Amino acid sequence: MKKPRLILTNILVFIITGLIALILVPIEAIQHGFDGFEIAACIILIYFSGMSITAGYHRLWSHKAFEANTLVKSVLAIGGAMALQNSILHWSSDHRVHHKNVDDNERDPYSAK
Repeated sequence: MKKPRLILTNILVFIITGLIALILVPIEAIQHGFDGFEIAACIILIYFSGMSITAGYHRLWSHKAFEANTLVKSVLAIGGAMALQNSILHWSSDHRVHHKNVDDNERDPYSAK
């Protein structure tokens, strides 16, 4: 499989968010600490974005395993976007290619090799 091109926007998002996590979060913790609300919000949002990828991007849009109304689709789309795993269309497309070519390392976009 030909190596995919690098996407500058994705690179910048991960560099910037990585730097914030490595530098600004510890500074905030040292200077002000975190209260229970902030810790709970962090845990809830991590869970929400993970479930949105699992239920939305993976099961709803990639596999079409169930149907959902507009409100549920909107909530799952927002949560999936929070996970920073690309657009629904791109994620679902790659996932379908993965299932189609799971035994072919050259064509599987998720191949560990």
